[in-house]
Amino acid sequence: MILYHGSDCVVDAPKILESERFLDFGVGFYTTRNKKQAIRWADKVSARRKSSKQFISNYDFDFDSATNELKIVEFAEPNEEWLNFVCHSFISRFAPFSNGRG
Repeated sequence: MILYHGSDCVVDAPKILESERFLDFGVGFYTTRNKKQAIRWADKVSARRKSSKQFISNYDFDFDSATNELKIVEFAEPNEEWLNFVCHSFISRFAPFSNGRG
């Protein structure tokens, strides 16, 4: 399976780095099977960083081997199960900051 990552630099060897930014699903290295989506992301990253460069890095990902080493959550489409995952991920990230008043 080919995965794409859009950025303002080439990423030969992906690494998961801690970040101050709040990303959609928290810390991670974000990829997609959709090349057009990676291109849009490269444009956004380039604009945010005030860079004139956009790159699409691609990776030959062995899904079967990865399932032995990684916890993978995959959704074929943005359905109710996907929405529940997104909402839970968002709430979980901010729960430590809750003051307990609901």
